Amino acid sequence: MALKKMTVEEMIPVSAPWVSAGNVAHRTIEKIPLLAALLPQLQAAHSAIFAVRVQTEDPKVQRLSQQEADLDAKHDALVRGIYGSLTMLAQVSSTSDELLGLRDLLFPEGAAHTQKTYRGEAGHAALVAARLDANLQARLKAVSLQEKSLLDLVNQWLGVAKQLGDLEEERARLSQPSSSSAAEINNARLGWVRVANALVANAELAGLDDDTDRLLFSALRAAEHTLCEDERDQPAFPRAAASLGGEELGALRGTVHLAAIGVETAALAIARAVGRVDQATIGAGLTVALGVLVAGVRGSRAITAGVADRQGVVVLQ
Repeated sequence: MALKKMTVEEMIPVSAPWVSAGNVAHRTIEKIPLLAALLPQLQAAHSAIFAVRVQTEDPKVQRLSQQEADLDAKHDALVRGIYGSLTMLAQVSSTSDELLGLRDLLFPEGAAHTQKTYRGEAGHAALVAARLDANLQARLKAVSLQEKSLLDLVNQWLGVAKQLGDLEEERARLSQPSSSSAAEINNARLGWVRVANALVANAELAGLDDDTDRLLFSALRAAEHTLCEDERDQPAFPRAAASLGGEELGALRGTVHLAAIGVETAALAIARAVGRVDQATIGAGLTVALGVLVAGVRGSRAITAGVADRQGVVVLQ
């Protein structure tokens, strides 16, 4: 099962019916001894992932975040406008050195200033404001940009940046820091996966009818199906797959039973199927064969042959 790839937010609605006393799924589990025995573990696992879930953001924090986004758009437009105007004016002005000097004084990192965090943008603007003495103000005021002077635009930029910093400070005060560490979240997820797998295994032993199976596991299987579909959309070794021709792909439509033959023999069979029996291909074949063993493939399960080339390994499904 692909359950380990589920997020906490995806797990909660799957297990909630199993542990909710008034839910028909919970009542059904209680009536089946093999499943009812797992109820304490189910409740503990569900409670654990519920405890580490991402808290819903406060509406006021959401409004502040939107205001910040709007202000940041104005901030970035002003930065690009001031920086670009000084750059272009310098190309046609006799005082190009002065204009480029002002540009670099305001934005020493160039247009990359628009990529800073909100706090970083506000902090840089505060440093510029602290250097804005009478002499620098006069130099900025001497640069005319249509109906405004460069000083007008710089003051507008500094004002927007200060507002952005103030909003960020307020949002930080209102935001609740996560009380769960990455290790706690990971442990909660793995615990949930173990219990969910145990529930499925016990259900198979209990021999549930189709209706009961759908009642208990339809949400779980739908989530797993989505994860598997996403995984198939992303080939594990796209470069190697792209390098193989149609004839090579066709030659690999064989199966190797690892219990019947050794890993080395399987690797050699893979290399022969490709038609390149050399050290590199056999070595990559060993990687494929060993990978299947590690994955827990047993003798009764046939695997699909794999192929290697100089760019990587691809196992064909």
